[in-house]
Amino acid sequence: MTHEQAIERFRPIIPGVEEFHVDPERDPKSWHALRMDDATASQSPCLICEHDYITPRELFELKKGRLPDPEETPAMLRGKLMEPVAVRYLCKEYPTWKFFQPSAYFRHKTRRMGATPDLFAVDPEREGFGIIQIKNPGYWAFRSKWLNSAGAIEAPTWIAIQALQEADLTGASWAAVAPFRTDNGLDIDLIDVPIHRGVLSKLQDEVADFWHRFEMDDPPPFDYRRDGDLIEDRFVPKHIVDMSDDKVLYELALERDVLSSGKSSAEKRLKEIKAQILVRLPNVNKARIADGRVISITRIPPKTIPATERSSYIDLRILAGGKK
Repeated sequence: MTHEQAIERFRPIIPGVEEFHVDPERDPKSWHALRMDDATASQSPCLICEHDYITPRELFELKKGRLPDPEETPAMLRGKLMEPVAVRYLCKEYPTWKFFQPSAYFRHKTRRMGATPDLFAVDPEREGFGIIQIKNPGYWAFRSKWLNSAGAIEAPTWIAIQALQEADLTGASWAAVAPFRTDNGLDIDLIDVPIHRGVLSKLQDEVADFWHRFEMDDPPPFDYRRDGDLIEDRFVPKHIVDMSDDKVLYELALERDVLSSGKSSAEKRLKEIKAQILVRLPNVNKARIADGRVISITRIPPKTIPATERSSYIDLRILAGGKK
């Protein structure tokens, strides 16, 4: 009996779940097409916790087809390339287990949730089978995001939720996350993720709300701390308006003045303020604020070729003016 056959014995039929045999490496076009209609396990955690790679607003724009799929970040590409090595290492560490890479996409048609599990496993000491989500964090990412205050290894919340969604869609009785490190030799840990039904229920509710908002074209609010680049990339300055009565805009300008003097320690908040101002002034080129000054917004084209990842940027300035 092959490992695949051994695992298939334990796999229950999950009502509403469809299985598509598609290899993301060999047929990425088909895989991406399947994923577009669902909140996948690598995406949906952003709806209930902070995600390393995507915000709720970015997910909305992605599903609308206005953003490229963020699955192809350099860190994630590295993870894909290292995955076969991690599987071999797990086989060495757990010689009595049976492992199988499904190369399949699972989706719940009505919930519009999907998952591409990295690995199925059978542990002789546990009932059923499990899913293992393999990650390949770099040295600094591992130290800052995978170690708790006591120095113990813990999976980041969004990755644990990813494993839960994969277990739920495949019928796995247990789930684990395996951070595989290659910076100083080879090292791997297996972190169990309890099947928490309350978390799964909340996740399903949030995904349902997301798709309702999607159909109503009601996007999630911007996260000004993290969505600044998204806001800036969409901004086209062309209007001149008088916003003298907008107290929030005036207060943002004043806070920006204060923070600019100590910019090295206030970069993040300055970026948030810029994002808030741009949202408050959609496609505006100039706006007069309460103290008579003028907010000037200009898109600066790239000065070098080849262009950087972002081809241009927004230059926001507050110009002097007499008080009213």
